[in-house]
Amino acid sequence: LSSAKFDSKAMANGEGVAAAMRVDTVTPMRVITLSKNNLDERKEYDLPNGFVFHFGNAYETRTGQIMFDYVRFDSASIMSDNMTAIMKGDTTKDFRIVSRSQAMMVTLDPKTGRNAKG
Repeated sequence: LSSAKFDSKAMANGEGVAAAMRVDTVTPMRVITLSKNNLDERKEYDLPNGFVFHFGNAYETRTGQIMFDYVRFDSASIMSDNMTAIMKGDTTKDFRIVSRSQAMMVTLDPKTGRNAKG
C-alpha cells in the first residue's frame, strides 16, 4: 500500500487524479501478506515511504521468504507530470527527468515477520 494520498481539495479545484496525488513523507508504505492455506493469517510489513507505480518479479523462495522488486519514487510527480504528458501525446517533455527513484528488492520473512532489506 503506497503512502500516497489523494488531495481532495486539489480534485475539487479541478486537478485530475494524477495531479492530486501527494506522498506522505512520514507514513511508511505497507505490504500485507495472506497465507495461502488460511486467509485469516495476515502479516503486515513496513517499507520506506514513497510512491510506487508498479511491483514486479514477486516469488516465494524454498525457505518461505517472499521476494519482489519495485521502483520507489520520492514523490508522485511521475504520475502528475510525466504520465499526464505521455497521455496527452506531449513529445516535447524530457522524460528522463523524473522524481528521484530507486530500484528496490525486498525480502519479507513470514517466519520472523520482518522485512530484510536486500
